[in-house]
Amino acid sequence: MSNAREKALIVGINSILGVSIAEKLKTHFDVHGIHHIQKDRIPSFVLSKPVEELHEFDDVYTVVCFVSAYIPTNQNINQEALFATNVRLLENVIKQFPSARIVHASSVSVYGVMTQTVNEHAVQNEVSAYGLSKLWAEKIVSACDSYAILRISSMFGPGMKRNTFLPLIIQNALQKKEIVIYGDGSRKQDYIHVDDVAACFYAAARSVENGVFLAVSGTSYSNIEIARELQKMISDVRIEHQGSDPVFSSSFDGAETRSRLHWRSEKNVVESLLELIQWIKGQY
Repeated sequence: MSNAREKALIVGINSILGVSIAEKLKTHFDVHGIHHIQKDRIPSFVLSKPVEELHEFDDVYTVVCFVSAYIPTNQNINQEALFATNVRLLENVIKQFPSARIVHASSVSVYGVMTQTVNEHAVQNEVSAYGLSKLWAEKIVSACDSYAILRISSMFGPGMKRNTFLPLIIQNALQKKEIVIYGDGSRKQDYIHVDDVAACFYAAARSVENGVFLAVSGTSYSNIEIARELQKMISDVRIEHQGSDPVFSSSFDGAETRSRLHWRSEKNVVESLLELIQWIKGQY
């Protein structure tokens, strides 16, 4: 009788989410990975290859987690890169591993403009190009025999992109002793720690449930609430308000996901701010 363990593949292994998923999966799977250009974060226990060698992988994986994504950071969207990573690469991966359960990292951006609390079945409204690319990807994934689509809210954690809200205001608080908030700071976001998202991936990988799930914390915090918490942790920081904030607030009800996957978010963003402060301090 063979004692061989099941195998899991993570496409986008060098991302902070890919690494965190690998740490979760290694308790049950032998973990392999596919990386793009960078490979500095990949854990030593992961056998990885570059994306150019995708065709050399055999269809031996019980689970394939697809976390690669092109996420535009400004209005100058590279349409080719958006399609190449978010759609074409995903399609090629699914064709390469027809026997695997596909767990796909989607985004709450598929909902577009959110005017009320969103659940797994909410309709789309004024969706961005990025959100449309994710909806296209979801359509491809939903044709698989075994799949889970995880729509992720505002993910945070050490190693996250530094040009986003939390790292920027923490760095300014540390270096300039100021936090700039647009408008009155009332805009709310649902922040979820990368380790909680990884735990959701693990739950989805082990589940037999097909469908769309919400990888959200279920609790939204306003920008001014975050700023005031940072004031308590970093001395002599002032809060300044500038202009207006045209971005909408977001809130989510992931009760169905929690029930179907037997999973819930554990890490609160306010309680995790000190972790982010220490990470930012280590960057300079």
